[in-house]
Amino acid sequence: MSQEIKVAVMQPTYFPWCGYFELINKVDKFVFLDDVPLAMQRPNWQKENRILGPQGARWIRVPAIRTRGDVSFINDVIVDDSKHWRSKHLSLMLELYQKSDFFGLIYPSIASLLNEGNTNNLAEINIGLIVLLSEYLELDVEFYRSSELVGVSGVKQDRILSICGSVNGTSYYSPQGAMDYISSSVFEENNIKLTFQEYTHPEYNQFNNIGPFVSHLSVIDVISNYGKAARDIIVSGA
Repeated sequence: MSQEIKVAVMQPTYFPWCGYFELINKVDKFVFLDDVPLAMQRPNWQKENRILGPQGARWIRVPAIRTRGDVSFINDVIVDDSKHWRSKHLSLMLELYQKSDFFGLIYPSIASLLNEGNTNNLAEINIGLIVLLSEYLELDVEFYRSSELVGVSGVKQDRILSICGSVNGTSYYSPQGAMDYISSSVFEENNIKLTFQEYTHPEYNQFNNIGPFVSHLSVIDVISNYGKAARDIIVSGA
């Protein structure tokens, strides 16, 4: 019997939430879907997210330039460094989390990645941050970019199946948001086991929050409060 190879596919988002890393934790191969159009709706998680301060959630937004207009793929988009967003985001994170127990352990790595400024490509920045945070959380997974895979074609469900085939996946772990266009029978016909993520956001202590728990923040929040132990909190929501 052949070994099961679990795959997940997600667009590369900016400092993702806990559920994103639960997906990564559950699979053997994680594919960044970087060659699809950058969505127009807000919030747009590919270029913005939330962190927590004493007065509540604060947005961090990357000023982005669509190099091909409305049809720009995520890996076509560049960041507008004339807005000095890198230093602003780092300063805000430091201001809000410097008194936490663990932010100081991950901040230098984040600052180094953002301050290097050796790329202005949004997808590369997001992927770099996600890989960095996954390594910090000690998640054992192989990363791929859909734009670099051979023979990938189609849209939505067909594209997912094509990606699974390209990385020799036998099982697909899907986010809930894909339920409206994914058919379990089609995956079964293609000999791919399909499982949907069932994730309940865990509650945890937020050192700078005196009010009700604020969920669906960037994973930076739980890491700042728990360090590497954040991994156990993140996966507890599955």
